[in-house]
Amino acid sequence: MTMKIIILLLVSLAVVSVHRADAQQPPKKPLIGVLVVGSPSSMESRIKAFQKRLRELGYMEGQNIVVEYHYAEGNYDRLTAIATDLVRSNANVIVTWAIPVTQVVKNATNTIPIVMAGGGNPVETGLVESLVKPGGNITGLATIQNELTGKRLQLLKEAVPKISRVAMVFNPEGSGPNSGLRATEGDCAVAKNKR
Repeated sequence: MTMKIIILLLVSLAVVSVHRADAQQPPKKPLIGVLVVGSPSSMESRIKAFQKRLRELGYMEGQNIVVEYHYAEGNYDRLTAIATDLVRSNANVIVTWAIPVTQVVKNATNTIPIVMAGGGNPVETGLVESLVKPGGNITGLATIQNELTGKRLQLLKEAVPKISRVAMVFNPEGSGPNSGLRATEGDCAVAKNKR
């Protein structure tokens, strides 16, 4: 009988100590993964603006959130591996800049929210169904350049009436905000510059 009481006490003590250990664990901080194709120096101003806004909203890195920054250093081939690592790390949200980066992350997960902090038209590139109802796990900001280019040229012509030609240099093979631009004739000539 005494042996049963001792065993019961030991089991009870073990159960209580396990629950106590669980109760003493601090809550896990949300993890924000940031994935960019550029380098830390090329993204410095954008990252600083991102960090400033987080602070303004009450999110302090290391205190109530964890932010992991991942840079592909211009190597698009590294994006898939980095995105896969972010998904495996159970990031609560992944922040991207540029359509190609967002596409790679979209291919890696359909459950973790993806926030585009900039990029081209997500509808044209197939990232979302529509701007009104994007569907899926992607939200954020988009640069709808193509729709605004004509208006910008019109404003330039009004500001400088004697202007007869305007040139714009961009990578026509890229998928950035100017990817849909085409050379036009008349008031504006768009020059294509291949890298």
